[in-house]
Amino acid sequence: MTRGELRGVKEIPDWYPEERHGAMPAVVKVGRLQEGVRACGFCHLADGTGRPENAPVNSLYPTYFTQQMEDFKNGLRDSADPRKNNTNIESRTAPKVRLQSGMHMAVPAGQGGGMEPLSNDEIVEVPDDNLRAESRDTRMGWTAYVPVGTLNKGKAVAARSQCAVCHGANLEGVGPVPPLAGRSPSYTMRQLFDMKEGTRRGPWSELMKPIVDKMSVEDMLNVSAYAASLAPQATAGARGTR
Repeated sequence: MTRGELRGVKEIPDWYPEERHGAMPAVVKVGRLQEGVRACGFCHLADGTGRPENAPVNSLYPTYFTQQMEDFKNGLRDSADPRKNNTNIESRTAPKVRLQSGMHMAVPAGQGGGMEPLSNDEIVEVPDDNLRAESRDTRMGWTAYVPVGTLNKGKAVAARSQCAVCHGANLEGVGPVPPLAGRSPSYTMRQLFDMKEGTRRGPWSELMKPIVDKMSVEDMLNVSAYAASLAPQATAGARGTR
């Protein structure tokens, strides 16, 4: 596929079709453009592993998945970040980034890129290979950079907030309650912030509201990074650490 085709919406890139169980639904592969429905796999990838700017949707409990779709349909899941138009990892530095193809990518060295100091209140998450990310390779890894000391703080937040009661001892998810382990920390952070701000307010989100109301922005950053550092039960993707 050419770069122009990769950026189009006629049909999604599909890297490993021989490993799929069953046929890919048409709405995932090509969408329904005449109705304004973009192919699901264009953002969430052919195998549903997702990327930091959206969500991994494979292996979710059907009841939870269906409820989230209903929430989107009914206007109950908006982003609190006005810039979002759809919406061991510790380090003292992080790559310079730019917004490209709907995600943050490291600026190449030949274009003024390099490492810069990482502030104490940010997560920087970038693909390990910009071109492979743009071409939606489902096995291409991502690296997240968070401030030094974040993981221990996040572990304490998870214990204080009793995250394991609903999400499992290792945050691996329990039944319809989604897993947090191994998920993109920037994605998890956005969801916690949206719940706190009330822009994500479906039935499942209401269960989280009393929890996130007690969290500061720093708490949410820390627990998101801690959850990302935990090994998920099963994943097709890879997430590097710094």
